[in-house]
Amino acid sequence: MPATIKAVVFKTPQLKASRMFFEEVLKLPIKESSVRHFVIYSKGIRLVFVESLSNFEVEIYINDPSKSPTIPDLENYTDSNGIRVVIAAHK
Repeated sequence: MPATIKAVVFKTPQLKASRMFFEEVLKLPIKESSVRHFVIYSKGIRLVFVESLSNFEVEIYINDPSKSPTIPDLENYTDSNGIRVVIAAHK
């Protein structure tokens, strides 16, 4: 079984504007939120928007089923665009 994307996290200094765009323009339902984050669920992937006090950042969380320790190891990579990729071993 191949690795799968579990979540994409967008760290943004403009959280309120992002939320308004997804709710009002794209009409996507937001099922989980707080004053510091909101989440959109789409086909088994969580799109998480988190308030950031610095620049915009993107992190992709991947589940790697080829590993199966009791406590998941986290591997961190950064692609050529500066997107952080975090791989968690499958439980």
